[in-house]
Formats: sequence, structure tokens, C-alpha cells
Amino acid sequence: AEFTERRRRLRDFASIAPKAPPAGLVGELRPYQQAGYEWLHFLHDFGFGGCLADDMGTGKTIQALALLQSLTESGHAQAASLIVMPRSLLFNWQREAARFTPALRVLVHADTDRDTAPETFDQYDVVLTTYGVLLRDIEAMRQYAFHYAILDESQAVKNPASQSAKAVRLLCADHRLVLTGTPVENNTGELWSQFAFLNPGLLGSQEYFRKEFAL
Repeated sequence: AEFTERRRRLRDFASIAPKAPPAGLVGELRPYQQAGYEWLHFLHDFGFGGCLADDMGTGKTIQALALLQSLTESGHAQAASLIVMPRSLLFNWQREAARFTPALRVLVHADTDRDTAPETFDQYDVVLTTYGVLLRDIEAMRQYAFHYAILDESQAVKNPASQSAKAVRLLCADHRLVLTGTPVENNTGELWSQFAFLNPGLLGSQEYFRKEFAL
């Protein structure tokens, strides 16, 4: 029944619906950011994972934060959302969240004395962590059902055999997104690894994708 309903919605789909920015967003979205924000809502409504592959410096962070703020305001977010990034971007995400979505309760899960108990996350809207910390804490973090799992600079998991790629695929989340300015750096096989996290099975097996597309 669910498959039939999803198929009907896709067949009836005409265009992405306009979506007002959340009330708690401080500042304005530029037109292309508004389009990206509405696309993220489309993915959410249809239950797809997606890769926001805007160029560097074009505001992927604010688009993702606007989505999370909107879902928190509407009551859709019943659990914390996880954002994973290189350590060098932790401060930037903290700063952008405080600036554009100050109402979101943000936890930086990266300190040496961090609490790995999954129930800790229930006190927050957004959990920020790094690929390295996630790798070390994956056995605890995979026990929590996140609302969103978002990978920033997702080319970090371009190698599907890497420990980081294996770790992110273990995460439990209702929705998944990746953000990157360079979804493909060397070969199209790197896309398979990112989509194995986003929409498992969509691109077939790794060997199938390699034969049909990468080669």
C-alpha cells in the first residue's frame, strides 16, 4: 500500500511547491538558496535522501539549517538531527547556527569529556560532530534514532571501503542528506559511496555501478 501511494505521488508530481522560510530564521535566503530550501523540503516530503552539491561559499549550511528550523517549528522533528563534518568546520557550523537559527538547541559532540549516552541527544535539536569522533563513538551513536543525518563535505566518505564510510552507513536516521562542493573528485564511483548512505540500493551494487557507469 505504501509503495502504491508513493508511486501515485510521483506520477502526479508537477513541480516543487513554494515553501515560506521558517519564522525563526534570522536573515533572508537568496533566490537560489530559497530554491534549494524548497528542494530539501521536497526530498523530505517524498522520503528521499539527497546531495546538495552547490559550489563552495554559496550557503549550503544556511539551507540545511533553515530546513531543520522549519521542521522543528512544524513539529516534524521529534528527535535530534546529526550533522557530521571535518573538525575544521565545527566552529563555522556553531557560528552559523547561532547567527541564523538561534532558537535551535545545538550540542557540539566533539570534546574529550563528551557524553556518549544516546538519551543525551534528546535535549537538543542539532548535534554537531566530526568524522573522527563519529568513528570512535559509532557503537553508541548508532543506538539513537536521529531525525536527520547530514554529512558535510561528504566527499570524506567517497571510498566505500573506508572506516568513515562504513560508520556513517550504520547511523539510524529517518532522513539523510549530504552537502558537498565536490561530489566527484576523481571518478564517478565516489558518487556510489555517498548514495549508499543516502538511498541504499538506488544505484545498484558497487560492482554493477562500476561496470555500467564508472567504466
